[in-house]
Amino acid sequence: MAFANSTSLTFSRDQIAIGLTRGAFGSHIGLAFHSAKDGVQLLHLRFHRDVVAESFPILNQCWIATIPEFQKTNSKILVAIARAVASRKASINFGINLLAANGSFDA
Repeated sequence: MAFANSTSLTFSRDQIAIGLTRGAFGSHIGLAFHSAKDGVQLLHLRFHRDVVAESFPILNQCWIATIPEFQKTNSKILVAIARAVASRKASINFGINLLAANGSFDA
């Protein structure tokens, strides 16, 4: 799985891409997908409990991205999940340390 500059990455509507960038307090990650009406979006896991959908690539930010290989059906399911999470604008408990990650991504 090779990463490329996000501005040169192209992927289809039934694929998802993983994006990475450096932030002020560490690295950021997100899932890029094609929105039904807003074009390419990034489900950006910015900070603890701060998940937003924004246009991708993000202006004035250097992101790298890759398209993981999934079976076509699984890829379509991931795109549908990313669209659903983005449309709900939900607060998702996630994190990488033991305290902030407590209960991350439960049902």
